[in-house]
Amino acid sequence: MICALNGKPVSQLVREVTRPGRYCGNEINFPQKRDGRLKFLLCFPDLYEIGMSNMGLRILYHTLNAHPDFLADLAFAPWVDMEAFMKKENVSLSGIGTGVRAREFDVLGFSLQHELQYTNVLTMLDLAGIPVHAADRSDSDPIVVAGGPCAFNTEPMSDFIDAFGIGDGETVCAEIARTVLSARSGGASRLKTLEMLSELDGVYAPRIQADERASLTIRRRIEPILKDED
Repeated sequence: MICALNGKPVSQLVREVTRPGRYCGNEINFPQKRDGRLKFLLCFPDLYEIGMSNMGLRILYHTLNAHPDFLADLAFAPWVDMEAFMKKENVSLSGIGTGVRAREFDVLGFSLQHELQYTNVLTMLDLAGIPVHAADRSDSDPIVVAGGPCAFNTEPMSDFIDAFGIGDGETVCAEIARTVLSARSGGASRLKTLEMLSELDGVYAPRIQADERASLTIRRRIEPILKDED
């Protein structure tokens, strides 16, 4: 059996890390698409057991994969023994279902549930081989977005995140994916892509809007629990 992390055999993980099943994927009754014009990696900056029990993460996963043009996969923060193993063996952070390296995705979306996860975001970016600071990323790097409860206060992570989704993510996540797909299909630069994202309701792109943040109002996206029927 091969784990999702760059083809390393599970037998090697068993000898060196605790609970290697965290990193193997292949969950029963958890569907996984294999293709899509835009690849979106949903990153939960905490352990697999915590992330997989998060209902919001599952909603976003199924929402994105329901679109014929999108492929969504999941990634979680490794425990310290796995982090050491990945650095020693030069193993990149990858999607747990597809095994595709994180830096090969078009979008990385982090769910910020509480402040203690902030350093885990930086660890995951580093393990993915993606520049930690947003200003250091090139056109070939994924767009790094973040949402969740802590996205309401963007400043602590504004140097590291390209765009924040403020409020409920069910709709804005798909809109971000459509915008990035449109931008990349048209050959837009990274900066132009961020400009396009900043025009979406409920999205804040620090590199584009930082100078006007003192007077800027971003309205949070709120999805109705019960929708009106015709």
